[in-house]
Amino acid sequence: MPQWKNRKPAASATQGARRDMPYRGYGRGRVLGSTQLGASSFTTASQLMASKPSMSQPASAPGSNTAKGKVEEEGRHKRFTMDEYEVMFTNDLSIQDLLAPISPPSQPLSQQATQQPSQQPRQSGVKDKLVDGAVYISSSSDSDDAKSAVEVVKADVADTKSDVRPAERIQLDEHQEFVSKQNIDKPLLIMAGAGSGKTSTLCARVIEMIKSGVSPTQIMVITFTNKAAGELGDRIRKYMRISGLDDMTLPYSSTFHSWCYRLAMRHYGVLGLARCPSVISSEAELKVVVRLAYELIDDCRMLTQCETMLQVPPPSDDPDAANTMFVTRRSRRWDTIKAKATDRLGWQENPADVAAQSEPARKRRKKVDETNTRSEFAIHEDVYRLLFGRYGREHNLTDVTVSPMISQEDTRDNKSEAPSDKKLTEKLYFIQASKSRGYGSKEYDVQSRSLIEAYNEILRMNNLVDFDDMLIMAINILKDANMLRVVRERHPYLLVDEFQDLNNLQMDLVLRLQKEVGRITVVGDERQSIYGFRGASCENNFKTFLDNFVDADVARANGTPDDLIGSMQSLTVNYRSHKSIVDLGNVVARDTAANDGLLLRLRVPLKARETAPVVPVAVYRSENTEKEARSIAETIRSLIDAKACRPKDISVLFRFLKFGKYRPSAGIESALLHMGIPFVIRGGASL
Repeated sequence: MPQWKNRKPAASATQGARRDMPYRGYGRGRVLGSTQLGASSFTTASQLMASKPSMSQPASAPGSNTAKGKVEEEGRHKRFTMDEYEVMFTNDLSIQDLLAPISPPSQPLSQQATQQPSQQPRQSGVKDKLVDGAVYISSSSDSDDAKSAVEVVKADVADTKSDVRPAERIQLDEHQEFVSKQNIDKPLLIMAGAGSGKTSTLCARVIEMIKSGVSPTQIMVITFTNKAAGELGDRIRKYMRISGLDDMTLPYSSTFHSWCYRLAMRHYGVLGLARCPSVISSEAELKVVVRLAYELIDDCRMLTQCETMLQVPPPSDDPDAANTMFVTRRSRRWDTIKAKATDRLGWQENPADVAAQSEPARKRRKKVDETNTRSEFAIHEDVYRLLFGRYGREHNLTDVTVSPMISQEDTRDNKSEAPSDKKLTEKLYFIQASKSRGYGSKEYDVQSRSLIEAYNEILRMNNLVDFDDMLIMAINILKDANMLRVVRERHPYLLVDEFQDLNNLQMDLVLRLQKEVGRITVVGDERQSIYGFRGASCENNFKTFLDNFVDADVARANGTPDDLIGSMQSLTVNYRSHKSIVDLGNVVARDTAANDGLLLRLRVPLKARETAPVVPVAVYRSENTEKEARSIAETIRSLIDAKACRPKDISVLFRFLKFGKYRPSAGIESALLHMGIPFVIRGGASL
């Protein structure tokens, strides 16, 4: 057998397959081909032969034809061609040799070079055997940049002992390079279809800025997730090294939330805060906040009734009080009620409640101070019960403690129990969606508005902020003219990835930072928007950008000077998928756009690579997730039983493998186990 170098394969659409796939490196055998979606992302020699039955026949004599292929002799090598595929192998190597399973070399290359091929041990551990015979279940978010994922690596038929490799360079096609070199001082909207190499183009534009004399510290690259920000930073670092700029500081790469919180940590004093709030991100703790918000609403209802019973007039400077159950200046007003209750009825505060309130926070080890908050509510309820027993009937009031706010919205039969976890989760998502969309509480009915205001008050009482509050704090800081000037001077160049997933708050930040600056580049694709449930306003984002930075007449009407009017460019070549997938996507995009002028403008048809194969596409729509999982598992079983491919040649791609506690892949995992099909899960970072 020939010697194979342990060289990492080209990046793939499934990260797991890319890492563990046996791969034939430089030297005596290499497939010159392309990828197929739904199978392993890079077609190796053995995979190619297994997928083409006619190629598994013995090689014919040089210059002869097989059933569908042709073998030609070129010096010390043979070339096997069939359709768009091409394989180079040495004269002492047959097609059966190429089909043999391969294990990664167990010794360094320097030692392999001094051994004879027959002396090289071939070891295969348990892990290798499992991966070799397992289906890959992978998150598509783990894929590398599309262009490098399908890049064809040319065969190296030189001396197998040579470690000389070609010099690295930034690999862009002609149009990607053209887009990356657009005027860096003008706005640029890049419509980047799926698999069109947007990350490479965006990072190349950063390099273009640095080469034009912009300091890397003046460049800020913003994306949607921490993982994406890290990958962007790594890619920019690599491109700077290739371009001879590795001695310079890296540009700032971050998410919106991370940048906003860093800004708040430095400038919270602008908001009148004594200290910077802590971030609360755990869903369990956020649901505690929702539960306390309901209790706070009941506390406010009791306060309002106490003021009625004691004939204490509410503040006159709150004209909107009739539209919400939440009250302002609550603590001060309760102090007044407690003083009057003591004077008239001799009420005394319970010492046990006072002791509970004084419990040190460090002993609780929780961000949300439930103990002190509920102790305060208990004291207020004690006052309320005393006053209600004395004055409630004469004022014809309904006892708040009998019909708490949470029970009025609960549809369960037993409403005396604590609200269900599902109920709190639903309310939490409602609050988060309203805040991320930038909707004020006044947009809703009395109950919903009261809940949002009480939720925000509980966070304020505990000096906490959630993710949306980070954005709101940054917006409020940038409302200060001096702070806006400082931030613009620090990062005058802004690049935004995944532009289609911005919500209203994030779009507000973009406009504040760049409205009179215009040194902004955004990359996105309306067809790939998936975060509408989190408040993403996809079509509005693109329309706002076009109206303010691209469309000359509208931009002028919005106050944009002519020298800050930019352009829109599109990346239209899909390097990730075969032609059938690309064509199908174009059909779906065209039909769903209907007669919407904006969508038709944004959805530029994609093209497959000229060398992309045409592979049939099957579209299956199931009634539910169980039937979908069973259908996928049965299809995999039939492919394996028919020996059409090996299990490791099959990938099941998900947009994500985990969302909170929800795992979309659970049904398919269960179906595969039921049918005895081994599988390996790759990726799966929580969103």
